[in-house]
Amino acid sequence: MNIRRTTKQDLTTFADWFEKHGQDRRQSEYLSDIGYMVEGIAAAFLYTTNSKVCWIESYISNPDTNKNERKHALDFITEAIIQHAKELQFEAMICFIDGKATYERCINYGFVPGSQKIIFTKRI
Repeated sequence: MNIRRTTKQDLTTFADWFEKHGQDRRQSEYLSDIGYMVEGIAAAFLYTTNSKVCWIESYISNPDTNKNERKHALDFITEAIIQHAKELQFEAMICFIDGKATYERCINYGFVPGSQKIIFTKRI
């Protein structure tokens, strides 16, 4: 699977994916500049702070692709974002979730559920 950093040129693709998921396509305008994607399948983003904490969020996928393919792509992207955060010397990562798949992904990558099992943190 080929992974790459996202660019501003990808925003139209992400807007289309948001719309296909029944969400506001304008969400693509608020994505972090630090994102990773598997072309045509999925993307996620790293949000940084001026502290030792960062977060991973805005998981988005192309609903026209195979579910298993999306899962593997998002796992691959999650690993890349965690590595990028480590390289930036962050010490903890938060993961905001909006569904069962993201919840399970966070658990699989060692995040610990926070209050109401919505916010996860991971020491990195």
